Amino acid sequence: MSTHPIDVMIGSRIRMRRKELRLTLQELGDELGGMTPKKLLKYERGEIRLSCSGLYEIAMALRLGDEIGWFFGMRPKPETKPRKRKGNGDAV
Repeated sequence: MSTHPIDVMIGSRIRMRRKELRLTLQELGDELGGMTPKKLLKYERGEIRLSCSGLYEIAMALRLGDEIGWFFGMRPKPETKPRKRKGNGDAV
């Protein structure tokens, strides 16, 4: 099964938002209840499809609230407020 262009677009927007918030794959996975970085990377590459509920959970973890339309370019993105980090690089 080949990747669908919409899966690739949504994945790239997940990655873009994650980077804006300065979250690692591990940190985002932890916020999602222990999803592995490997699985998140496959979502970001569009290699596997997200369910509607999975997309909603990722939107919440990426501080988009219920603005799932943002993944499709339908809504403006909320302000980006990255997490502050301590001197050793750990998130506060």
